[in-house]
Amino acid sequence: MLLAREDINPNTADTEHGRTPLLWAAEGGHVEVARLLLAREDINPNTADTERGRTPLLWAAVGGHDAIVKMLLEREDINPDIPGLTDETALELATSWGHVGVVQLLSEPKSSPPILIGTEKVPDRFSPESSTCLSPPKPLPPATRPLLAIAIPSFVLISSIFLFYLLAPPGSSLSALSLQSLYK
Repeated sequence: MLLAREDINPNTADTEHGRTPLLWAAEGGHVEVARLLLAREDINPNTADTERGRTPLLWAAVGGHDAIVKMLLEREDINPDIPGLTDETALELATSWGHVGVVQLLSEPKSSPPILIGTEKVPDRFSPESSTCLSPPKPLPPATRPLLAIAIPSFVLISSIFLFYLLAPPGSSLSALSLQSLYK
């Protein structure tokens, strides 16, 4: 088997999508392939692809692959709060795709792995060593994200007003509306 060869690096990504074998296994729901790869010590299970910035956990969540999500979450080096390029976490993706089993797995409490800076351990969340919260206890809701909660609705509102004003037939009472009258 190729994995037995020493000159094979299982973390090498393909050139088209930037995905490693573990990413492909997680996306496709190939439980045994994922199990073989995760058994290796040189596998990085948090490696994201270059196309969408998704980790194996994110791809397994999108696909609704409960067994792979569970296998990944059982590892201590998995961080379930890493978002992809669309700024969605595994829990958010599983919820939006309607994968109830994956949502249940991701909703179970699990602490993130500690962050190491040099030889110092940075405390995770709240701890006796620090009164500062370093990471949220769960993924932030979309309403707390500035681009999703403020910029996009504001853009839609302003664009709608502008289009309404421009597309009003000439001479109609609608064309007499001005932006000033909208703010009265």
